[in-house]
Amino acid sequence: MTDLAESYLRLSLIPNVGATTIKKLISKFGSPIDALKASRSDVMQLERVGAKIADAFVEGRDKVDIDLAKRKLKAFNADYVCIDDGRYPQLLRTIYDAPVGLYVAGNADLNAPSIAIVGCRNCSIYGSLVARKFGAGLGSLGLTVVSGLARGIDSFAHQGALDVKAKTVAVLGCGIDIVYPPENVDLYRRIIETGAVISEYPFGTRADRQTFPMRNRIIAGMTSATLLVESDIRGGGMITARLACDNGRDVFAIPGRIDSPTSAGCHLMISEGARLATCVEDIASELGYAGQFELGLRNSENAKKFNFEEGSAEASVYSVLSKGDALAADEISVLAKLSMPEVLSVMLSLELSKAVKKRADGRWEKNI
Repeated sequence: MTDLAESYLRLSLIPNVGATTIKKLISKFGSPIDALKASRSDVMQLERVGAKIADAFVEGRDKVDIDLAKRKLKAFNADYVCIDDGRYPQLLRTIYDAPVGLYVAGNADLNAPSIAIVGCRNCSIYGSLVARKFGAGLGSLGLTVVSGLARGIDSFAHQGALDVKAKTVAVLGCGIDIVYPPENVDLYRRIIETGAVISEYPFGTRADRQTFPMRNRIIAGMTSATLLVESDIRGGGMITARLACDNGRDVFAIPGRIDSPTSAGCHLMISEGARLATCVEDIASELGYAGQFELGLRNSENAKKFNFEEGSAEASVYSVLSKGDALAADEISVLAKLSMPEVLSVMLSLELSKAVKKRADGRWEKNI
């Protein structure tokens, strides 16, 4: 770790001193190394910084155990990427309250073209399928799918990207050593293996009502566009979408049932100017990926062989449909000996890979 990164890390670990104050100190003194030498009176001279924060800075900086922090990073095979590091997301730098550094586990390029997919935790089956479909479709374009690893829409968006071996980044509202929600531990591990899990919070930090909105500003800030899949009027997804608007980024929203509370937020955003998205092509066209999307479709349509892992759910379903019959989802469930949620997830994956297709009557058949 460089002296510069270590200075940023030390500053970020001072309790009760936020990123805005730290950046004011750096601006005043010219570098994080010199900012650490500031006196109480120096801190008091900063705009909108009072005695409470000044005392917290002076008392807290000497108590920071930087060696312990570095040992934790090494043990977790993680890195601390400060705001002056070239690996730090360039788009995130442009927001006024950008974190001074990020804890990163994984090796995804945080400056690769990316899109946020967000929404509610208690999503509908429709919402889960849409999130996974768009995660896969947008990931297939080469976009990194960014979300928050929360229950519901976030999880399905990450899974969609992983379905097509695309990059996905999870931004946490806790330390990167904590899996929240705990049932997402397998998803968390898969994301680290192929993408990245990031957070501005030190190891051991637990999520709370304050950390989630702060996490949302990173999701909105590091991406060029945000897709809202399902959200009520006051949901966390709405916070992310509005922050994206404030940052001058493109915002898309999925329409839903007019009587569904989880679609109310999407409809409100559309009425306020968010672009309505009914398919991946809508977003691809707006973001300038239309040609790449069409090429991807042609390539997948020309694929003649589908190799599924023996004994996998995909192999079971494809085998059932290979007999030539067009089947409803409940019939596939019985014949493949899979639950309906498993069938719906598998059908989405197979449809995206063009192995199967859905007919107008709702039945599924092998794609010849």
